[in-house]
Amino acid sequence: MIFTGAKELRDVLSSHGQLSESLMTGFCLVNNGFSALIEFEIIVDASGRPITEERTLRIVLVGVAEIVMHGGLNDHIKANPGAVNWGLSEVALVEVSTEGADTVLLCQWEGSRSLRIQCGSAVAAWSREELRPHVDL
Repeated sequence: MIFTGAKELRDVLSSHGQLSESLMTGFCLVNNGFSALIEFEIIVDASGRPITEERTLRIVLVGVAEIVMHGGLNDHIKANPGAVNWGLSEVALVEVSTEGADTVLLCQWEGSRSLRIQCGSAVAAWSREELRPHVDL
């Protein structure tokens, strides 16, 4: 199933607890840097119970105008990168909004870590194959 536009993305995020406790497993530029692909592995349902089936939501942000990331890494983490585990990728909240004609995705972790991407439009799906007609991956 394909989700397009800010409203549909807000609906899918809402139905999955704003992706709270999901893992951001991928973030890269696609379409020669014109777009960004973010992948979230959902590990709990909206009520916080662990799920057994693999569920990955892929969001493509098309026509990226701005990417701002605050790493929020403390001195201990910076001094001990080998101690970093999957917990660093666990997000607290993912939101989609609009600013004028643009779509804005905001991903927040516990603490000060955050990612904000402003783009022309967005499309999401559960599989890469579903996204192929919409974006060159």
